[in-house]
Amino acid sequence: MIKSVPTGSVANPKKATGSKARGEGVTPDQFAQSHSALLQDTLGPLAKSIGARALSGKLTDAIREEARNNSQLAMLTDNLREVSQSRKGSIPLKEVYQVDQQLVKEAAEQAAKSSDGVLNAESARFLPQELRADFEHLTGQTIFDQPGIAVDGITVKGQGKKVEVNIEFEKALAGATARDVVLALTDTMTVHASRLDGVEDHNIPPYWVVISPREGKVPGNTQINSGSGWSSFTNPDKGHLIRAGHTDVNLYPGYNEKTPFQIASFNLDKVNEYGTAQKEPSAKTEAVRSSWEALCEANGGEFDFALGIKAGQLESKSLAEVRDIPGTKVLFKAIRENSGGSISRMVKDGLLEFAVDKQSNSLGVLRRVDGELEQWLSVVDLDKGRWVGTWSVGDDGTREWNER
Repeated sequence: MIKSVPTGSVANPKKATGSKARGEGVTPDQFAQSHSALLQDTLGPLAKSIGARALSGKLTDAIREEARNNSQLAMLTDNLREVSQSRKGSIPLKEVYQVDQQLVKEAAEQAAKSSDGVLNAESARFLPQELRADFEHLTGQTIFDQPGIAVDGITVKGQGKKVEVNIEFEKALAGATARDVVLALTDTMTVHASRLDGVEDHNIPPYWVVISPREGKVPGNTQINSGSGWSSFTNPDKGHLIRAGHTDVNLYPGYNEKTPFQIASFNLDKVNEYGTAQKEPSAKTEAVRSSWEALCEANGGEFDFALGIKAGQLESKSLAEVRDIPGTKVLFKAIRENSGGSISRMVKDGLLEFAVDKQSNSLGVLRRVDGELEQWLSVVDLDKGRWVGTWSVGDDGTREWNER
């Protein structure tokens, strides 16, 4: 159980109010630390039993099977899905727990804005769906599950047959960093903003606005129609996009029903859109890309420095020899942040290798995760003195180039 901290009165009367808001609460840090510890205690034994040291396909399959009979693991599977979506490929377990703690902390800080920075039964209703049951499990509190507004810049009028939601996008998302930001709860819907990794407009918050049904608040066969066709609206984990401008959302008790049980009108002044998440491979990197890709193909679809050295194409390098090469400083920083470990430790454990490709005059930095098939080859163009991109090879042999 998380140790509670007392909370004061709520600053904004339009937001969380009432006796429960003045009860016991926890800080976002406390909640995040306890959540990460719970995840480690739950996932750790399963991972150990199958010899998994990373969140990969093998462990994911085991989680899916075990969760059928383990309610605590089942509760945490959506959190693990959020962690897995934070980056491509396998994630070392130590990093899984670190990423989970950071994601939970950001979500808790966002929700706690409605109650003076303390997360309690009142403000926890503004947690993302995947953390609501976790909050009740860890604190023993029951979430005060009523409609309400989580942030400034949004108003909700009415309930039942007619609802009107007005959103000032930049004001509502000011300072937000969480992957999912709950803006408000109507009587039937969660109005939230999902963070985008690549955006069209870098001058406004990197989010788009989504609505989802609140659990237990709509009929079991509810359909939604906002002018572009019918779709089911019953799963709190699924969202329906709200575009900029005026949108009338009609909720029906079943497919092809003629009379909606609710018309929700949304007025959104602006919103972001997906942009280009990564650069396309360019002519500037074609020489180094092609040379390393040919090596990969010659070695059966994987990067094998030993075979390349034996064939005379590669020249092995030590950590001491590459540390001061222009371009490696920023690369090593990215590897440390991504792996949660030190460069020297990874080299000592045989998880990081260095070699120069003589043909393209480029340095390859090959990274692996212990016990996993996936690998990443980052390439430094020695002529230009910069890290130009990374090849990622999945456990199924798929290969992708990510240009910098």
